Amino acid sequence: MARSGNIGNNRAYLKTPIMRKIDQELINAIKGKDTNFSKGNRLLEINEGGNLQVKFHGHTIAVFAGQCLMINNCGYWTNTTKQILNEILLEFCNSWLFQHKFDWFIQNRETNKRREYTGGCMLVDLA
Repeated sequence: MARSGNIGNNRAYLKTPIMRKIDQELINAIKGKDTNFSKGNRLLEINEGGNLQVKFHGHTIAVFAGQCLMINNCGYWTNTTKQILNEILLEFCNSWLFQHKFDWFIQNRETNKRREYTGGCMLVDLA
């Protein structure tokens, strides 16, 4: 897979994984369905539909629903929001989120299928 755009310090391309400690703790909490996890403005909880959701600054940015992950940047096009979503996508969907010329894309790491993320809700298949 050729590099393109502004991938910066993206774990999808690094040989040695670099993940923020807080994001690793979030991933571990998701795997353990630990709804008591709350750290660094990140929160896990079960929504009214019984699905595990990830909140960042009080906004729901990811929901695990059946065989899909629903992502939503809630209008915040920040590096931190992108980083959190990217860690979740890498771990659970074998996909990654990257930015190229100010646009965001989600790409599956196996099929290389790429979709533009234009904000709002998007469903991504779980791996």
